[in-house]
Amino acid sequence: MLAKQANLLAKQVNLLAKHVNLLAKHVNLLAKQVNLLAKHVNLLAKQVNLLAKHVNLLAGQVNLLAKQLNLLAKKVNLLANNESGLMSNKTW
Repeated sequence: MLAKQANLLAKQVNLLAKHVNLLAKHVNLLAKQVNLLAKHVNLLAKQVNLLAKHVNLLAGQVNLLAKQLNLLAKKVNLLANNESGLMSNKTW
C-alpha cells in the first residue's frame, strides 16, 4: 500500500516537473517575444527621431523661403515705388 502511494506520488511529481518545464519554455518564449518587441520599439523610436529631424530641417527651409519671399516683396515694393515716382514726375 505504501509502495503504491509512493509510486503514485512519484508519478505526480514527474507530471508536475513536466508542467514546470513546459511553463519554463513558455516563459522563455515570452521573454524572446518581449525582447523582439523592445527591438521593434527602439527601431520605431529611431525612425520617429529621424522623421523629427527631417521635419525640423524642412521647417528651416520653409523659414528661409519665407525670408527670401519677404525680401523679394520688399524689392517689388521698392520697384513699384520707383516706377510710381517716375510716372508722377513725367506727368508734371
